[in-house]
Amino acid sequence: MNKPFVVPVNRDSACQPPSAKDFLVDRTFRGLARIGVVLILALVAALVFEVWRKALPGMEKHGFDVLFGSVWDVNQGKYGILPAIWGTLY
Repeated sequence: MNKPFVVPVNRDSACQPPSAKDFLVDRTFRGLARIGVVLILALVAALVFEVWRKALPGMEKHGFDVLFGSVWDVNQGKYGILPAIWGTLY
């Protein structure tokens, strides 16, 4: 007759199932990590909004071609920031 294999419990071993405290610590950490992610995303959104708000008067004056142009000539009033954007992303 086959007996099921049973591993004896050794309290000194590092291989133990997680305790209730371990689950609580894990859930707390996950909650704090989620809060951190939400705060970071909110900060990035606030930064993008603030940059957009400050740039809007210039965009209205010079048009949205500023984003996609590559010529920066103050004498002609042509401004393009695509190389700066590309360099930042690169």
